[in-house]
Amino acid sequence: MMFIGYITNEGMVKFMPKARITSEIQKIINGDYEFQTYVILKGDQPIKKFILDEGNPIRDHGGFKRKIEKFILETIRTKYLADDTEYEYAEQLEANQKKIYVIVQDDNYKPFKVIDIPDDDISEFTENDRNAAQGLIFRFMLENGDSIWGYQHFWPISVPDKKKKNFMIRSISPEKGNVFTEMETPIFQITQKVDILILRSHDGDEVRTELLPYNVNLMEQHFGLEIFIRATASSVAREIEAKGIFANPEMLTNYIKRGNKKYSRKMMRIKDSKVFELDTVTLRERLTQSRRWSGKFEFDENNQIYIGYLKDVEEIIDLFDERYTYSEITGAEYDTSVKTLAVEEPGA
Repeated sequence: MMFIGYITNEGMVKFMPKARITSEIQKIINGDYEFQTYVILKGDQPIKKFILDEGNPIRDHGGFKRKIEKFILETIRTKYLADDTEYEYAEQLEANQKKIYVIVQDDNYKPFKVIDIPDDDISEFTENDRNAAQGLIFRFMLENGDSIWGYQHFWPISVPDKKKKNFMIRSISPEKGNVFTEMETPIFQITQKVDILILRSHDGDEVRTELLPYNVNLMEQHFGLEIFIRATASSVAREIEAKGIFANPEMLTNYIKRGNKKYSRKMMRIKDSKVFELDTVTLRERLTQSRRWSGKFEFDENNQIYIGYLKDVEEIIDLFDERYTYSEITGAEYDTSVKTLAVEEPGA
């Protein structure tokens, strides 16, 4: 059986993430989850509970809250679980394809740290909070803590939906407290979209949080994606330095410190390059024999590549990314900046 994936520079097989991601999403939405809605806000209290009217438990079958739950579930199934939906590791962001990039939330990049706040410490949203509201987040959580959180962003222009395709919200009455239901003139709209899906899973004591943006531009504009890109690129540069391939590896760090984030994106591409498996002597021999790369680089007495200028880093990235592919059949060379490696399933 053939799977699509990468061989990392540690020699490990790294399969494409779709099968794992979709399996974990399905496990949650097909399980006995608890559904809750929150509002993300600017200011000292970044998240508040958004209490939706559940109506009569018997007559209304969950009321307005149940309607929203089914509404968002349909979006998740359509956008994130469709057969033609493709997932890709965040290291490949520079390719800018129409895929869902898997971004790890960790101590270096934590735009949705609000989901770590205990539920008991979260107060209820009121009408007075609406001017600080940035978006809604819908949580589906299993008893073991595995969960998905669907984030829906509020854009500056939010108008009532004249065709009644979306749900409008109003408070019921002061006597019922901060409980909300449908209204003709909305506080804001709940539309059928999930801009970012957050997947949280547990493996023993280890908790993994992954961001799955359907809208990468939103991550860049409002959630500091550049922090993640630069941190990842810096990590790649450190890994490369440890390989001992370059005489002056500090030039790689200088490259990603340049103002434009495109340089960091390019550096991310080579994280799992197979070229790292070669020792310096073998690498020099193969470059010398290569039609494309012969004479491109300068070596010192230790067979390490000397980086003369920052522009040379561009050539190095293309080399390690194996961007150019030579056809043994036609003798032509192709620019294959976007590629995957077909690997056999272990044990097949």
